[in-house]
Amino acid sequence: MPQKTLADTLTARETIYVNCGHPMCCKSTKLDIQALIDRLGRDHGSMHDDLVGLFVCSNCKAAGRDRRQVFFTCIPDYEGQQRARNRDWKPTFEGGVGVDCLVGRRPGGVGVRRLDTTELGEIRVIP
Repeated sequence: MPQKTLADTLTARETIYVNCGHPMCCKSTKLDIQALIDRLGRDHGSMHDDLVGLFVCSNCKAAGRDRRQVFFTCIPDYEGQQRARNRDWKPTFEGGVGVDCLVGRRPGGVGVRRLDTTELGEIRVIP
């Protein structure tokens, strides 16, 4: 059983690019995961070793270059992860209106003081 299947990749909404390894080409193509599932099945692996034998660079083949191994780039669904992370977040307005100001120490409460907006004076937008 593969570590990760095409079904897992589709469910996680990951994007996979196949890249040509020839230095004169470096072509990159986004893979259609659903089309791969239709062709290979849901249980086919989606790791490098599972997919590498299936792809050849058509540009290099047409140009008569020697065949180089392709490699893959997997991009996670960062927007989905951010949505899930912020789903339950609610802003708190404790302590009135103000701006957090860092005074030379690490964030997390140590060295952070509350700066009242009256201390800011006039706020201007720089064109």
